[in-house]
Amino acid sequence: RSEQRNPKYGITDTLARHIAKLIGGGEGIGTKGKAGTMAIMLEKTFWHGLRYIGSDTVPRTMNGFNAIATTNVTDAGGDPLTRKMIEDAMQACYLAGGSPETILCGAWAQRKLSSFYEKYITTERSEERGGYKIKTLETDFGDLEIVFSKHAPADELSIIEKDKMGWVELRPFDVVDLPSSGDYDWKDVIGEYSFVCKTETAHARIHSFSTSL
Repeated sequence: RSEQRNPKYGITDTLARHIAKLIGGGEGIGTKGKAGTMAIMLEKTFWHGLRYIGSDTVPRTMNGFNAIATTNVTDAGGDPLTRKMIEDAMQACYLAGGSPETILCGAWAQRKLSSFYEKYITTERSEERGGYKIKTLETDFGDLEIVFSKHAPADELSIIEKDKMGWVELRPFDVVDLPSSGDYDWKDVIGEYSFVCKTETAHARIHSFSTSL
């Protein structure tokens, strides 16, 4: 509690700052700012979540997209990612009644996708800028917006229909006071969420492709 009272440059409330590191935003729940640790943990469940019913000592956990999407899955086996892999995955989704509009991937896959169209980009002359970045892929089965995340596995990408998936909130993140047995404040940050994915055949995964070729 002495630490809380000590003035610090740029920090008006030490306790609120530590809570914001978990929940995200600035000082206070719901304020805009960087994603907190718990929000990042939620994002990572997309790839790594596995359903567990829980016990007295182990918390229950949610399934993620990788655990749910099992039909349109391509194992590249270490080969380079290709346009054909994406077109084949889109065709499979289309024939199953899906209409994916988003590719979710890591930084390496973003670079690889941009390289597919390096020779087909029209640019205006500029003496101050160079390079290229592809944000949308056009396929025979629809356009795909590319969204990349630093938390995505480097050797896989997901082709998804966003309206058919997402996290559902049972209890939003909240700060709960706990009894203190010393000269300190003790709080828990608690939230309860799960992940839902409808029509798993409308989505696709490509994984285990090379991250150097």
